[in-house]
Amino acid sequence: MNEPLIIAMLDDLKPYNIIVNSHGLLEFNSAKDINEVIDTLVYYTNEFTDSIDKYPDDPVLVAFENAYHFVSLREQIDNKITRLENSEELYEYNNPDDYYIVSDFFRTVLSPNNEVVINNLICIYREKLAVAIMQDDYRLLNILRDSLNDTDDGATVSGASGLTLHQNNCN
Repeated sequence: MNEPLIIAMLDDLKPYNIIVNSHGLLEFNSAKDINEVIDTLVYYTNEFTDSIDKYPDDPVLVAFENAYHFVSLREQIDNKITRLENSEELYEYNNPDDYYIVSDFFRTVLSPNNEVVINNLICIYREKLAVAIMQDDYRLLNILRDSLNDTDDGATVSGASGLTLHQNNCN
């Protein structure tokens, strides 16, 4: 592996003060920071000169996840694919990679539940909208994880009477 390149990437990420909180979500100070971190991941992936065929996953993205001890949406999808391939049950109709969040770079900064904290807001990405809730409201996050449903008109929340969702751009 190109260790100097990985070390350089991790050094470039230090100013962003990325942390994984106790709920397993990456925290970024601003939308600008998350965008710059993703740009950094793209840059170092493109700079990686070792044959990518030597690795089952993108070494830059794996190094990022390992450095922050973070389980990402990308990792979860890759693990599902590997399990299906190993059991010879991977087909076009059940391919976990056929997902509405298509960028491996964005998948790398999201939790397996499509969540990230940006500027003290928990951002939840669904197919047709992004919802932001106050960072300290993990009770509401748990309700939304179980009951947020995308619709053509926005979103509904099952079993959460009196709750109104407003579409929010978390970028």
